[in-house]
Amino acid sequence: DICSQCSFAHICLPSLKHKEGIEIVDNTELEEKVDRLQELKDYVKEYKQLDDEIKKYTEGKEVAVGKYLIAGKWIVRELPPQPQRTVKFWQRKIIRLE
Repeated sequence: DICSQCSFAHICLPSLKHKEGIEIVDNTELEEKVDRLQELKDYVKEYKQLDDEIKKYTEGKEVAVGKYLIAGKWIVRELPPQPQRTVKFWQRKIIRLE
């Protein structure tokens, strides 16, 4: 559990080197994409927070503010009951090694 947070993990990688099924690759393009993903993570959080605040303030009304008009309407949908089902998905976790 602590190896992923250790400052020597990039040298040692004890649990990763011997873990069955892990693929260690040298792919600069993939690494750049993961770097960019991590950079954008904070912006996503800020976007969601601002969006929630704006929705809360404007729910049920139209608002003109500065150069923006925020309009909306209530939508009602009748949904059929959902049958019980099993869903399979891959849950990803990105751990910075350095």
